[in-house]
Amino acid sequence: MNEAIERFLQDLLTEGFRKRILDPEHFLSVITPQMIMRGFCEHPKLRSRIVTALTGMNEHIAFLLAPESCADILQIALDVGITTPDAVVQLIDPAQGAHLFEKRDVWSFITESGFWELKGDREYQQRVLDYMAVLLERAIFHDVVTAEEVLGHIGYDVIANHFRKKMAGVVRETVTRGRRGECYTALDFFNQVTFRAFIQIYPINALWRKVIAPRIAFAHGLITELPPQSLRPPPSLKGMR
Repeated sequence: MNEAIERFLQDLLTEGFRKRILDPEHFLSVITPQMIMRGFCEHPKLRSRIVTALTGMNEHIAFLLAPESCADILQIALDVGITTPDAVVQLIDPAQGAHLFEKRDVWSFITESGFWELKGDREYQQRVLDYMAVLLERAIFHDVVTAEEVLGHIGYDVIANHFRKKMAGVVRETVTRGRRGECYTALDFFNQVTFRAFIQIYPINALWRKVIAPRIAFAHGLITELPPQSLRPPPSLKGMR
C-alpha cells in the first residue's frame, strides 16, 4: 500500500503544480532545503546534481558535501536570488519527492491551503474542482480507496438526492446489466457519471469531510488526527457493490 500512496501523491504533485493549485514558494516553506537534502541523503549523485544545477557549484565538489552542507548552500542560493522556488520544483521529479520525502510532509504541503473550501475567484474555483476530480479518480485508480467506500461513506440516499437527473441513466444501465446477469458496481457509477461531473455536482467540502480526510488521509497515516467534523460514523455501506 505504501507504493500506492507514493503513486497517488506523485500524481497530486504533478497535477497540483500543472493546474497552479500548488505553489513552488509554499512548497519550500513546508518541504525546506534541509528536508529536501535529508530525503536525498542516500543519493549523493542526485544531491550534487541539484546543487550544481541550482547554484553553479562544481559537481565534483558538490558530490563530496554532506546533506546538511548542501541544504545550507541551497538555502543561501534562494536567499540571495541565485535560484528560485520555481527552479527547485522543476528540478525535483514528483516521483522522487513522493518516494524520498516524508509522506505526511508531502500531504501537509498539498493540503495546507485548504483548497477544497473554494476560496477564490471563479477561475481558481474551477481549477480546484478539476484538481479534486483528479484526486478522487487517482485515489480509486491506485486502490488508495475503493469506489464502494466513497459512495458508502457519503451515503447512497445522499447520492440519489444529489444525482436525481443522472439516476434515470443509472437505473437503465442497472436493468440492462441485470438482464445479462451482471452487477452494476460503484465504479460503474463513476464511469457513467464521470469523476468531473461528480465533483461539479457533489459539494467537495463534504467529500473532503466524509471521504478524503477519514478514508484516505487518516486511514493511510497521512494525518494523525481527524478534524472534528469527520469523526461522525459513516452511513451504512449497503447499496451498490
